[in-house]
Amino acid sequence: MKRVIYLLVFTFLTTSCIFSQIPDIHLFGWFGIKGNDVYQYYPCDLVFNNQSYSLEIDFTDVMIPEVVNRSSVVTDSSGSIYSEIGNYKLTFDNTIPFIRCEKGSLLDGNLILFSNEKVLIGNSETVIFESIINGNASERIMFAEDIIASSSLAEGDTIYQARFIDLLLGKKPYMPWVEGKPDYGIGETIVIRYKGFIPIKGFTISNGFVSFLRPDLFTKNSRIKRIRVVSNNSYSKDFTLLDSANFQYLDLGRSYTPPEGSFTETFTFTILEIYKGEKWTDTCLNKVIPICYW
Repeated sequence: MKRVIYLLVFTFLTTSCIFSQIPDIHLFGWFGIKGNDVYQYYPCDLVFNNQSYSLEIDFTDVMIPEVVNRSSVVTDSSGSIYSEIGNYKLTFDNTIPFIRCEKGSLLDGNLILFSNEKVLIGNSETVIFESIINGNASERIMFAEDIIASSSLAEGDTIYQARFIDLLLGKKPYMPWVEGKPDYGIGETIVIRYKGFIPIKGFTISNGFVSFLRPDLFTKNSRIKRIRVVSNNSYSKDFTLLDSANFQYLDLGRSYTPPEGSFTETFTFTILEIYKGEKWTDTCLNKVIPICYW
């Protein structure tokens, strides 16, 4: 029994230490701010460096939201730019990272998933920032046309569909795919057909059930431990995932071959092994995001 407890503690500490700090990264994307019960998204520049950050949001030619501190907005002939600079720290709830900044920061208290390839920030309602381009990779050049699962869990009127693993197609930031078998779902699959212009070099994955309001759902449900990725272009590789909600990068290790115009590629993801949930056998997968060559 003690050995099991020590192993669990070691696994948690190892996972937390790996993701204890956001990597130094320069990001571009759109930042969401709520006004009149609707989120509006503005171009922004977000930099993380050591334990500090800087955030700039461009409000040029648009009305500045009331929740924004006007003293942090500089307006000149080139436009209106909101700027904040500060330090941050991360806290973890059931392996889910939250960012803590000074009171009044637009980042403070939000859930944040990150890797060297991708950063996603969300509040209790929705995703407020998704990186579009960083220094290492470009995202959203390949788009999911269709996502099909071998099974999906249904609870009343809620079906945990495969399409939820894609932010654009699923439009549900805190809804995962949950396999629908009565056991742990070993052998269950998701098939994603992508279309675009730049080949996929890897995938950023968020494991498990990730919820802003219910972080405990991560450990209560099962998570994927080993997954197989197969493409219709004769590619196949098995990956081992950490037992963490944070982003993990699956490098396909393929050489870059320039395509001739638009093309499609289909990937099949198969559950090979799982981390058992504390309460339920349902195995969950939060998000799968393609990372393309840049």
